[in-house]
Amino acid sequence: MINVVIDCKNQALKLCAMESGDLHKYHTKIDDFLERVLAAMRQSLIQKMLGALEAVLKKLARYDEGSFFSSLLSLAKPVNENGQSYVNFVRANSEQLRLKISDELLALTIFEEWYTAQMNLLCNWLSGRAEISLHTYQLSCLLFINKKVVGDFEMQGVTEKILHSKAYQTVANRLTVEEATHACQGKLPNGPAE
Repeated sequence: MINVVIDCKNQALKLCAMESGDLHKYHTKIDDFLERVLAAMRQSLIQKMLGALEAVLKKLARYDEGSFFSSLLSLAKPVNENGQSYVNFVRANSEQLRLKISDELLALTIFEEWYTAQMNLLCNWLSGRAEISLHTYQLSCLLFINKKVVGDFEMQGVTEKILHSKAYQTVANRLTVEEATHACQGKLPNGPAE
């Protein structure tokens, strides 16, 4: 659908041109309308993909210190399955976006906005837990997600400025502090951090 709108935008220029090279008055209106449609589609796509991270964070919230389920879930010695499944989701969808969207600039814009929204969501989730220490499983998943997502979006062409935004720095600093705290307490995260 996105490619159809992009093609309509490209064709509108040809259809609205007059013999003198000027454009009809309504070309600007058509172009503005198609830009708004693309922006709405982009935002809708990003919101759908953010739903996966929200679901992972909801699952991780069950491990919050002091919650009823925290002690019960800790007995199971969980592995980093939530982090790994989210990274696999990001990789699969990134590949699909690259393959399916014909406009490279639009694809890059989607990647930049998706990455920024993910970092803001992670930052807000961690800020809501500023007073409590992360559970070992939460830390393991978030470290894995943060490391892999940054690398994957860097490979997609997202610029350094966006990759190392204020939200990213806040997330990375909090995870570094939590990792150091867990190391001092002798309870490093389980599972592979790679």
